[in-house]
Amino acid sequence: MSDSFDWLDSGHGVAPVKRWAFTIDAALVAVELARETGELLAADASGGMYLFDRRGQLAALTRGFHALGSLAWCDVGTSGAAAVNETRLIRFDRQLKVEWSVDLPEPVMAVATDPYGNYIAAGLADGKTLVYDAYKRKVGEFVTMRPLRHLHFLATRCELVAASEYGLICRVNLTGEEVWGEKNWANVGDLATTGDGGRVYVAGFNHGIRVLDSDGQGRGSWMVEGTANRIHCSFAPSRVAATTLERHLYWLDDDGEMLWGTNLPDEPAAVRVDPLGTGLVVGLAAGRIIRLEWPGEAL
Repeated sequence: MSDSFDWLDSGHGVAPVKRWAFTIDAALVAVELARETGELLAADASGGMYLFDRRGQLAALTRGFHALGSLAWCDVGTSGAAAVNETRLIRFDRQLKVEWSVDLPEPVMAVATDPYGNYIAAGLADGKTLVYDAYKRKVGEFVTMRPLRHLHFLATRCELVAASEYGLICRVNLTGEEVWGEKNWANVGDLATTGDGGRVYVAGFNHGIRVLDSDGQGRGSWMVEGTANRIHCSFAPSRVAATTLERHLYWLDDDGEMLWGTNLPDEPAAVRVDPLGTGLVVGLAAGRIIRLEWPGEAL
């Protein structure tokens, strides 16, 4: 993998500054950002898990999480959750030590934790979603017509915004009571939501980026060059980052206007926007993680 960062200046618009970069030991599986502490959690295909502080310094490292799938990290940086060996759900502390685990009857498709690490939601392959508290007690269970592949807790209330791979986008409470549900006729590559759920962004591959409001009503679609597959946004609706299967990276404002765009040197595996929308982290599939910032940008 090349160490060159020429792609930062070869794009269009106001280019960011590279704050730090790190190459992990194997292919990147997942990246999660703690919005309160600025810490970054990453996992690789060899079973390694890495915790970085906001300056990119390695704060904790552990190995042995084989067949690690979905990953979650709470905003206050005290705990996280992951799916390992397909059917096991684990909760771990900020030293990345396992606090408890539970074996589930079906493969885990998605994992999420609320901002304070009080609850963990796990979407299973049979369409069932289970919710556990910090003490391993099951506090919620519900079934959707399609298995949920994307789960996100809201920061302002104990609700989830979720989507299946195809056919369903919804907002529900911990027992599955629907706040709103929306049929979706496009495949979903990724899902992002602002802290209060006022904006929901759906990376819909050839259908671009679909935008929904707090009631699940459509607010239009943003078309980008390429096939949109990854997306993330700031806490308030100010900045959105999206990637495509063709290795494009886009930095957009809240109207979908491109502020900066470039071609990445490797396949993107994850993108995470900081809560204020002044920077982002992009993870490349080969194992490179890069923190980018626009210094002094006031939103």
